[in-house]
Amino acid sequence: MAQIARAAELAKGTLYLYFPSKEELFLQLTIDALLGWMLKLGGELSPGAGIEPLSRRIAETFVERPQLARLLALMHSVLEQNITVETALRFKRALVSLLVLSAQAIELIAELQPGEGTRFLLRLHAVMVGLSQMCDPSAPVAEARARSQEIEVLFIDLGEELRVVAKMLLEGAASSART
Repeated sequence: MAQIARAAELAKGTLYLYFPSKEELFLQLTIDALLGWMLKLGGELSPGAGIEPLSRRIAETFVERPQLARLLALMHSVLEQNITVETALRFKRALVSLLVLSAQAIELIAELQPGEGTRFLLRLHAVMVGLSQMCDPSAPVAEARARSQEIEVLFIDLGEELRVVAKMLLEGAASSART
Protein backbone atom coordinates (compact mmCIF):
# COMPACT_ATOMS: atom_id res chain seq x y z
CA MET A 1 0.00 0.00 0.00
CA ALA A 2 2.93 2.33 0.68
CA GLN A 3 4.18 1.91 -2.89
CA ILE A 4 0.72 2.51 -4.31
CA ALA A 5 0.22 5.59 -2.14
CA ARG A 6 3.56 6.99 -3.35
CA ALA A 7 2.69 6.30 -6.99
CA ALA A 8 -0.71 7.98 -6.53
CA GLU A 9 0.93 10.85 -4.66
CA LEU A 10 -1.23 10.23 -1.61
CA ALA A 11 -0.46 9.69 2.01
CA LYS A 12 -0.72 6.03 2.96
CA GLY A 13 -3.41 6.94 5.50
CA THR A 14 -5.44 8.67 2.80
CA LEU A 15 -5.31 5.56 0.63
CA TYR A 16 -6.66 3.52 3.56
CA LEU A 17 -9.65 5.88 3.77
CA TYR A 18 -10.71 4.66 0.34
CA PHE A 19 -9.49 1.07 0.56
CA PRO A 20 -9.22 -0.53 4.00
CA SER A 21 -7.02 -3.32 2.63
CA LYS A 22 -4.87 -4.09 -0.38
CA GLU A 23 -7.38 -6.79 -1.34
CA GLU A 24 -10.15 -4.20 -1.58
CA LEU A 25 -7.93 -1.99 -3.72
CA PHE A 26 -7.12 -4.84 -6.09
CA LEU A 27 -10.77 -5.95 -6.25
CA GLN A 28 -11.65 -2.42 -7.38
CA LEU A 29 -8.84 -2.55 -9.92
CA THR A 30 -10.34 -5.84 -11.15
CA ILE A 31 -13.76 -4.25 -11.62
CA ASP A 32 -12.21 -1.27 -13.42
CA ALA A 33 -10.13 -3.54 -15.67
CA LEU A 34 -13.14 -5.73 -16.48
CA LEU A 35 -15.25 -2.68 -17.28
CA GLY A 36 -12.56 -1.30 -19.58
CA TRP A 37 -12.24 -4.67 -21.31
CA MET A 38 -15.99 -5.11 -21.73
CA LEU A 39 -16.36 -1.62 -23.20
CA LYS A 40 -13.54 -2.26 -25.66
CA LEU A 41 -14.84 -5.73 -26.46
CA GLY A 42 -18.32 -4.78 -27.57
CA GLY A 43 -17.60 -1.25 -28.68
CA GLU A 44 -16.80 -2.05 -32.28
CA LEU A 45 -19.15 -4.98 -32.89
CA SER A 46 -22.73 -4.42 -33.96
CA PRO A 47 -25.68 -6.67 -33.14
CA GLY A 48 -25.65 -9.75 -35.33
CA ALA A 49 -21.93 -9.41 -36.15
CA GLY A 50 -21.56 -13.09 -35.40
CA ILE A 51 -19.48 -15.60 -33.52
CA GLU A 52 -16.24 -15.41 -35.52
CA PRO A 53 -15.74 -11.63 -35.18
CA LEU A 54 -16.70 -11.78 -31.51
CA SER A 55 -14.31 -14.62 -30.67
CA ARG A 56 -11.51 -12.82 -32.54
CA ARG A 57 -12.29 -9.59 -30.65
CA ILE A 58 -12.35 -11.40 -27.29
CA ALA A 59 -8.87 -12.78 -27.90
CA GLU A 60 -7.40 -9.54 -29.25
CA THR A 61 -8.69 -7.34 -26.46
CA PHE A 62 -7.81 -9.78 -23.67
CA VAL A 63 -4.24 -10.28 -24.89
CA GLU A 64 -3.83 -6.48 -24.84
CA ARG A 65 -4.57 -6.52 -21.10
CA PRO A 66 -2.00 -8.61 -19.21
CA GLN A 67 -2.90 -6.81 -15.98
CA LEU A 68 -6.48 -8.08 -16.30
CA ALA A 69 -5.22 -11.64 -16.76
CA ARG A 70 -3.13 -11.36 -13.57
CA LEU A 71 -5.99 -9.86 -11.58
CA LEU A 72 -8.44 -12.56 -12.69
CA ALA A 73 -5.93 -15.25 -11.79
CA LEU A 74 -5.65 -13.83 -8.27
CA MET A 75 -9.32 -13.01 -7.78
CA HIS A 76 -10.63 -16.26 -6.28
CA SER A 77 -7.45 -17.69 -4.78
CA VAL A 78 -6.00 -14.56 -3.15
CA LEU A 79 -8.05 -11.37 -3.36
CA GLU A 80 -11.35 -12.80 -2.13
CA GLN A 81 -9.76 -14.62 0.79
CA ASN A 82 -9.06 -11.77 3.21
CA ILE A 83 -12.13 -9.54 2.90
CA THR A 84 -15.23 -8.82 4.90
CA VAL A 85 -18.66 -10.11 3.96
CA GLU A 86 -19.68 -6.53 3.13
CA THR A 87 -16.74 -6.18 0.75
CA ALA A 88 -17.58 -9.53 -0.83
CA LEU A 89 -21.17 -8.41 -1.39
CA ARG A 90 -20.10 -5.10 -2.89
CA PHE A 91 -17.60 -6.77 -5.19
CA LYS A 92 -19.91 -9.56 -6.30
CA ARG A 93 -22.77 -7.12 -6.93
CA ALA A 94 -20.47 -5.03 -9.11
CA LEU A 95 -19.48 -8.19 -10.98
CA VAL A 96 -23.12 -9.11 -11.52
CA SER A 97 -23.85 -5.65 -12.92
CA LEU A 98 -20.96 -6.00 -15.38
CA LEU A 99 -21.97 -9.56 -16.20
CA VAL A 100 -25.59 -8.71 -16.97
CA LEU A 101 -24.76 -5.82 -19.31
CA SER A 102 -21.94 -7.69 -21.01
CA ALA A 103 -23.99 -10.86 -21.40
CA GLN A 104 -26.80 -8.94 -23.07
CA ALA A 105 -24.37 -7.34 -25.51
CA ILE A 106 -22.80 -10.71 -26.31
CA GLU A 107 -26.23 -12.26 -26.86
CA LEU A 108 -27.00 -9.53 -29.39
CA ILE A 109 -23.65 -9.74 -31.15
CA ALA A 110 -23.58 -13.56 -31.38
CA GLU A 111 -27.37 -13.95 -31.67
CA LEU A 112 -27.67 -16.11 -28.56
CA GLN A 113 -30.77 -16.81 -26.54
CA PRO A 114 -31.31 -14.83 -23.32
CA GLY A 115 -29.23 -16.30 -20.51
CA GLU A 116 -26.67 -17.89 -22.84
CA GLY A 117 -24.41 -14.83 -22.68
CA THR A 118 -24.12 -15.16 -18.91
CA ARG A 119 -23.19 -18.84 -19.07
CA PHE A 120 -20.73 -18.09 -21.87
CA LEU A 121 -18.98 -15.35 -19.86
CA LEU A 122 -18.69 -17.51 -16.76
CA ARG A 123 -17.16 -20.32 -18.79
CA LEU A 124 -14.93 -17.86 -20.62
CA HIS A 125 -13.66 -16.53 -17.28
CA ALA A 126 -12.41 -19.99 -16.31
CA VAL A 127 -10.78 -20.46 -19.71
CA MET A 128 -9.10 -17.03 -19.63
CA VAL A 129 -7.62 -17.67 -16.20
CA GLY A 130 -6.34 -21.11 -17.14
CA LEU A 131 -4.94 -20.15 -20.53
CA SER A 132 -3.31 -16.97 -19.27
CA GLN A 133 -1.56 -18.88 -16.49
CA MET A 134 -0.31 -21.45 -18.99
CA CYS A 135 1.08 -18.66 -21.18
CA ASP A 136 2.94 -16.85 -18.42
CA PRO A 137 5.70 -19.22 -17.35
CA SER A 138 7.99 -18.54 -14.42
CA ALA A 139 11.62 -17.62 -15.12
CA PRO A 140 12.90 -21.18 -14.52
CA VAL A 141 10.23 -22.64 -16.82
CA ALA A 142 10.99 -20.07 -19.52
CA GLU A 143 14.68 -20.99 -19.25
CA ALA A 144 13.81 -24.71 -19.46
CA ARG A 145 11.76 -23.97 -22.56
CA ALA A 146 14.70 -22.18 -24.15
CA ARG A 147 16.94 -25.19 -23.44
CA SER A 148 14.66 -28.01 -24.56
CA GLN A 149 12.67 -28.32 -27.78
CA GLU A 150 10.97 -31.48 -26.47
CA ILE A 151 8.84 -29.49 -24.00
CA GLU A 152 7.69 -26.93 -26.58
CA VAL A 153 4.38 -28.78 -26.98
CA LEU A 154 3.42 -27.53 -23.50
CA PHE A 155 3.48 -23.87 -24.58
CA ILE A 156 0.57 -22.22 -26.36
CA ASP A 157 -0.25 -18.89 -27.93
CA LEU A 158 -2.75 -17.13 -25.66
CA GLY A 159 -4.49 -15.15 -28.39
CA GLU A 160 -4.98 -18.05 -30.76
CA GLU A 161 -6.08 -20.53 -28.11
CA LEU A 162 -8.47 -18.04 -26.54
CA ARG A 163 -9.98 -17.25 -29.95
CA VAL A 164 -10.50 -20.96 -30.69
CA VAL A 165 -12.00 -21.77 -27.29
CA ALA A 166 -14.23 -18.66 -27.26
CA LYS A 167 -15.53 -19.64 -30.68
CA MET A 168 -16.20 -23.19 -29.51
CA LEU A 169 -18.04 -21.94 -26.42
CA LEU A 170 -20.12 -19.50 -28.47
CA GLU A 171 -20.96 -22.16 -31.07
CA GLY A 172 -21.97 -24.51 -28.27
CA ALA A 173 -24.21 -21.84 -26.74
CA ALA A 174 -25.78 -21.13 -30.12
CA SER A 175 -26.37 -24.81 -30.91
CA SER A 176 -27.88 -25.57 -27.49
CA ALA A 177 -30.43 -22.81 -28.16
CA ARG A 178 -31.43 -24.49 -31.42
CA THR A 179 -32.09 -27.87 -29.84
